[in-house]
Amino acid sequence: MSVVNWDLHNLDQGPEWRGAIDHFDGRWLRGWAVSARAPGQDVQLDIRLYGVDLPAMSCDIAREDIARLFPHPVRAGFDIDLGLLPAGIASLLLAHLHAAAPVSQIDAVLEVRVGGSGLRLPFSPGVADGSLASAQLRPMLEEILAKAPPAPPTVTGISATGIPPAEIAGTDIPGAGGILDHAARLEVIAFYDPALRPAGYAAGSFAEEGADWLRIAASRALYPGHDQPHLPGRDPGFYDPRDGSALRGQIAQARTHGLTGFCYPAGPGGAGQALIAQHLEQGDDFGFCLHLQIEARDVADPAALFRDSLPRLAAPAYIRLAGAPLLLVSGLELLPDPAGALASWRAIARHDGITRLHLCLVERAEARDPRVFGCDSSCQPLPEAPALQLPAPAGRAGVTGDYAGLVAGEIARPSAGHLRLGCALPGHDDSPLRGAEATIWQGASPALFAAWTGHLADLARQGPAEGRAIFINAWNGWAGGSYLEPDQQLGTARLVALRDALAMDAEPDPDEIEMDPAPARADMDLPRQLVGLARANAALTGLLRRQGAQDSPGPDHGGFVAAPPELMRVTPHPAGRAQIEQLNGLPPQDGLLPLARAGGIALTGWFLLPGTDPFPALISLQDDQGRRHVALLRHAQPRPDLAQGQALAGQTASGFSFRGGLGGLPAGRYRIELLRPDARDPGLAHAAGTGCLLLIG
Repeated sequence: MSVVNWDLHNLDQGPEWRGAIDHFDGRWLRGWAVSARAPGQDVQLDIRLYGVDLPAMSCDIAREDIARLFPHPVRAGFDIDLGLLPAGIASLLLAHLHAAAPVSQIDAVLEVRVGGSGLRLPFSPGVADGSLASAQLRPMLEEILAKAPPAPPTVTGISATGIPPAEIAGTDIPGAGGILDHAARLEVIAFYDPALRPAGYAAGSFAEEGADWLRIAASRALYPGHDQPHLPGRDPGFYDPRDGSALRGQIAQARTHGLTGFCYPAGPGGAGQALIAQHLEQGDDFGFCLHLQIEARDVADPAALFRDSLPRLAAPAYIRLAGAPLLLVSGLELLPDPAGALASWRAIARHDGITRLHLCLVERAEARDPRVFGCDSSCQPLPEAPALQLPAPAGRAGVTGDYAGLVAGEIARPSAGHLRLGCALPGHDDSPLRGAEATIWQGASPALFAAWTGHLADLARQGPAEGRAIFINAWNGWAGGSYLEPDQQLGTARLVALRDALAMDAEPDPDEIEMDPAPARADMDLPRQLVGLARANAALTGLLRRQGAQDSPGPDHGGFVAAPPELMRVTPHPAGRAQIEQLNGLPPQDGLLPLARAGGIALTGWFLLPGTDPFPALISLQDDQGRRHVALLRHAQPRPDLAQGQALAGQTASGFSFRGGLGGLPAGRYRIELLRPDARDPGLAHAAGTGCLLLIG
């Protein structure tokens, strides 16, 4: 197996990866790794000790001896405390130590590889041999097990989770404890606004730019169709954020609907600190993290700002990603040396026993790339600009955007090129604060919010452990029209939508939406298929970004999901043509295709949409009320016979073959079309009709 070179003198020659293990004493594992070709990229580490795979780690420490060799900030070091291992892994390691013969060679018991490459880091001279490391490792593992809570009851070798205990260690099972617990579950964190204050309350510890309830309740519609004011439901009503009982009820409601924590702003004094103290006084395990907001007054001594918040990071309920406390930071662009400041923060944390930090840059116009500032990730609480801006109504000087277009654009958003923690907004309308200058996203609904949130949750679950978090902006952003709390118009619909989007296998239950006595709205429906549509859109846009990298031809397999008009506008292609040649092996009779809903569907045919790339495409089934269900076509089928057809006038048509299920479709009559999503507008699709009707009985 190839190894990594530790030579740092010839970076323009030789192997790409450089690094080494500098120290291992049974508890502490230290070293470094960097790509000579792309030194700014995040480096993940795969670690195996005595044949046991440990939770994935990353290089997150700035090593001055290495960083000075590169023109940009580099985080190449790692410093890992194995005393934080979960009990399940500690038990496996201890079993291996008891069973294994004594080993003196350190490379026989420890492997550290560059994640995904298989390249193994070499050991620096002087690293302790295997027998010494084992002697120090054993008591530490026994200490971890002594402190662990009692194991769940088992029956014939099966744990309470239904999984053999030996298989639990190293898997993504929430509740496994320690590093693994934080790495496994998806953290769903809502920003909490402390600036909201009771009517008539003097600014005091509340932010002066905040809005009181009187100002929110006095807001009025600026134009026909503008939905204002937004008023809270009876519970908790017009609450006082200083009241600990209000926070207690909010935590209970947030947990019930899938949130795992709140994010509070942090700084000297102020309402944020009061809320943090209230949170800790609850004695609850509901999570929280901090958003450290650097201001001009902090430039002289940014370390002091960090020290004020450091004790909070050690709280048991503090949110951690892959074992590292999550700390959001904004205003780094104000510092003369932001990377140096953050390196000092990491050193201060290590001195206080916090070996690793996860620093997340809160994106602003002046600060987009976390790597430039020495951060591990970024998040973007507010998109840069509304998608699909609408004509401004008379008297409006602000911006009016289309929320459905925003959601479609965010689902189609390309990768940032770095670790970005996704953020969704239930809506946005800051007219209580800005009046006619407000930014308003028109047409927000729980269903669209669920599609957006489900998409972000899927991306995070598929990513690395240190990226398994998404944000919601916000829990109580009443002044900005972005909140999850129940209101008088929709009740708990936003919270139910969030919960259903996060619970991938849950079925929606409209009866669970709690309403105050107020007229219901037409958009209360929360179809579960929206989450499936978000996933289909994510897969589709991923393929669009990889045009030309087609898989080998073969039948497409899939199911149909509902495509609401808010997420997909369909326009007929003036020269589009399509034909269904076979349904379940038989040709259609007079354009009618009868089919039992309990059975599957197999379609073959061809389509032509001039001026567009043919694949990926969609099969659309549209009922008599205009509602559509769509399925994804990824692969073109070779059809040399089509090129010889005179009816196509020399234009190239594409063959397709599809197999799928109809379980989600009600009985009825459906027109079959072939759709091609527009490459520039993810909410638009071009259609070619087949002239065929599918009769589902």
